[in-house]
Amino acid sequence: MFKKTLLRTPFLRSSFLRPPSKRQLPANALQATHPHTSHLHSPSQDPTETHYDILKLGVSIWNEWRASEPFTIPNLRNTDLRGFHLENINFCRADLQGANLAKAYLYEADFQEANLRKANLTRAGLIGSNLHKANLSGAVMQCVYLAQSDLSNANLTGAYLQKADLTSALLTHAVLVNANITEADFTTSLDLTIAQIICAKGCHLASFDNALNHQLAQTRAEDPGKKRAQPTSGADNSQPMKGFEPSVTPTLTPLQPHPRGLLHTRRNAAIANIGLP
Repeated sequence: MFKKTLLRTPFLRSSFLRPPSKRQLPANALQATHPHTSHLHSPSQDPTETHYDILKLGVSIWNEWRASEPFTIPNLRNTDLRGFHLENINFCRADLQGANLAKAYLYEADFQEANLRKANLTRAGLIGSNLHKANLSGAVMQCVYLAQSDLSNANLTGAYLQKADLTSALLTHAVLVNANITEADFTTSLDLTIAQIICAKGCHLASFDNALNHQLAQTRAEDPGKKRAQPTSGADNSQPMKGFEPSVTPTLTPLQPHPRGLLHTRRNAAIANIGLP
């Protein structure tokens, strides 16, 4: 009888029958309604597993999460991403040290200031990607597709670039010290200088434009036993990038898209003509 009386009152009846809003739900219930957000509220979980779980939800959700968390550095160290389709993904400042990205599809991906030290990028598709200031020291990049990509100020110290395709890539101040460029294709590459080339290994077996080939032949003829000179210009990326050690709390500001200019002019033709095996 008492219950029926309460239900006859309009205000109380609406309170009993109206479902609770999300604001009234406890925090754990709110996470249950959005399963992918539960990964962001698990302090006891390994960061590598947490960020990898978000990545498995797809590129669109990953990019939305990156936009909502611009100061978070994704930890994807030593993760296995072989053959993943990650076109247009935002890996800006991501820690991918030792990650396996062999044969991954990374067309027009954003790797600005990313840590890719000793990563495996064998036969990966990076056409039109943004690797501005990326740390690629010691990375395995055999037969990688880097046509139309932006490698300005990138650190390629000791990288393995045998048979890599760098046609029309932007290489302004890129560091190639001790990088193995045997049979790599640098034709039509932009802002590549003779000072960068002579610091690399196997440069006499790589392909360059006629002007660079002539300068390289002159350099070898003048002093064939001359020790490779260290580059005096460009970013000093020889040391591991700061901000990836657990004890360091970096002060970050959201990055603006790096202008790639004419790198987008022929990217569709490059993607159409060069495919992964």
